[in-house]
Amino acid sequence: MVGAWGRRLSNNENEVNGMFENIQNYSQRTVTLNFAAAVTDYELEFDGERIWVRSATAEFDLKLDRRSDIAKTMSAKKGLVIPFKRLFITTTGANDIVLFLSNPASVRFEESEVNVDSIDKLEKTLTLTYGEETIAAAATLIIAANTGRKALTIYNGGAESLFIGGDNLVTILNGLTIPFGQGFTLDRYTGAVYGICASGGLDCRYFEEG
Repeated sequence: MVGAWGRRLSNNENEVNGMFENIQNYSQRTVTLNFAAAVTDYELEFDGERIWVRSATAEFDLKLDRRSDIAKTMSAKKGLVIPFKRLFITTTGANDIVLFLSNPASVRFEESEVNVDSIDKLEKTLTLTYGEETIAAAATLIIAANTGRKALTIYNGGAESLFIGGDNLVTILNGLTIPFGQGFTLDRYTGAVYGICASGGLDCRYFEEG
């Protein structure tokens, strides 16, 4: 029995070593940045695939890998799924920012973070932006127009119906209804999306592929 067990370990040695190598490739990092004044292209090095803004006292611009890249405007409770090796942060004034960085993208940080790992064909998406908005009883901007958008999914995480439209004239009478606990995907629409609900305070989540 001892000899047979020993041979079994030997036959699987490469597989076991591979498992440990995969474990070592998983990494995550929490970065707290306290800017007392404006800063341009503050650099962070981290080889990762996911960025989640846990908190930020103001919006900031984020570039990936190169200072010459187009900046993405980020704010609290928003994130990106895209491979990167460096981050460049620009803020126009004082800002306290907490970032969660991970590699690979399947490493998650908290229950409130949107799970993007099950989205179909994610590997073919250049970038994925996701976040949340609190919908009021008046027209509320969920996401701004984006000419580079490939698809957009709006999810109603509240306890009542969400009504969406393409401008701030949307009402509960003329908007497209998304029942609570359900989502709606727009495959080709690149314009802005507004939402409204009857009572206010509704939790809305979105995924934007671009």
